[in-house]
Amino acid sequence: MYSMTQSWCFFTHPKSVCMTYFQHFRFSMKLSMLFIHSSIKGIIHAIFPWLFITYAKDTTETISFLLNTNGCNKELKHSGSRSAFFRWSDGTT
Repeated sequence: MYSMTQSWCFFTHPKSVCMTYFQHFRFSMKLSMLFIHSSIKGIIHAIFPWLFITYAKDTTETISFLLNTNGCNKELKHSGSRSAFFRWSDGTT
């Protein structure tokens, strides 16, 4: 059985950003995968500067879009386009 402290730890932050625990988990995992993907591109770009030239800008735009359209910000509209990674990762075009 969970104590009140354990329950507070697991649900307070997700609730503060208007998400359930599982919505927050899924969103955080999506961001983590984006960071891993971008890090790999960054390493490749460091070695071969002509590859993935816009990866940092694309990643920044995607993160901004995700943060501005999820949780408490879900109703906000984002004027920019989504990056290729985001389109690829959720299967939309």
